[in-house]
Amino acid sequence: MYNVFVNKKLLKIVKKSNFDFDLKEDYVGIEQLERIIIELEDGKYNKVLLISDNPGKVFKDFGKIAKVRVAAGGKVENKYGEILFIYRDGVWDLPKGFIEEGESNEDGAMREVEEETGVVGLEVSEFIKTTYHTYRYKGKLVLKISHWYKMKSGYEGELVPQTKEGITQVKWLDAKAINEAMKNTWENIKLLF
Repeated sequence: MYNVFVNKKLLKIVKKSNFDFDLKEDYVGIEQLERIIIELEDGKYNKVLLISDNPGKVFKDFGKIAKVRVAAGGKVENKYGEILFIYRDGVWDLPKGFIEEGESNEDGAMREVEEETGVVGLEVSEFIKTTYHTYRYKGKLVLKISHWYKMKSGYEGELVPQTKEGITQVKWLDAKAINEAMKNTWENIKLLF
């Protein structure tokens, strides 16, 4: 099963299901996948269930219609139980970025957290999950695959937003502030909490 977010709308690719969805279709090919993505982007549906005998093949078909980019990031906790958030493009997010050639997902996640926030002394404690979302870049469809890791840090220094990446704020948020941030974040980030 794959949950792919398209403009905060859900495309769920499954083997079989009885979920209540705006649209439920059996997968027949790439043209159908392209149509469904456009309909989600245009707001025709909020959630679509795509059924296939082989959900992995449907997901691989994304690679034929979208540029696939692999990223990694962290859900970083400090000694006070607060979680590290960034604010970019008017939305609360967790630090993440693209994996460099030859770099492991885990190493890329730590590097990106450091670059985007200034937090050092990171320790990965476990893999959380992989999320998927699409966006358009210069009119072309991009499928972003993000690998998420739970991390800890004792860092208490200055938080430094990576402004060249459009990050305007970096903050440690407590449980109350996280609940508020969840009202203005991406759907794939909500899956990590």
